[in-house]
Amino acid sequence: MLRGAASLEDLGDNSVVDLGPDAPEYWVASMVPTRTPLGRRVPRGPVARTFHEVLTLVASGQCVQPLGEVAARYNSPPGIVFLPLHDAPTLPWALTWRSTDDNPTIRALAETAADLGPIAM
Repeated sequence: MLRGAASLEDLGDNSVVDLGPDAPEYWVASMVPTRTPLGRRVPRGPVARTFHEVLTLVASGQCVQPLGEVAARYNSPPGIVFLPLHDAPTLPWALTWRSTDDNPTIRALAETAADLGPIAM
């Protein structure tokens, strides 16, 4: 039976991707909790270093993985179901660019994005 939503507590019943030693710990902690809301450990499973590796591991049934809603919007790989995590915090986004590539076009884009402000999904 397919459910219409999942919760962060469900992560304690499944392995999630291990993002490997090169992924910054602060980023991993913000994307994939180590504990459920009730304090159960969220088991780490196979290592993936790319988004496509994550999708392949999920499709093969080796793990589940919390992802931003945008992943479901722009990806529909066979064998994967995207469910909303009803109790997950909002995933913040930011415009970033390499500092050595700073130029007037990028600055104009950043100013336009700031002027528009948050856009509801």
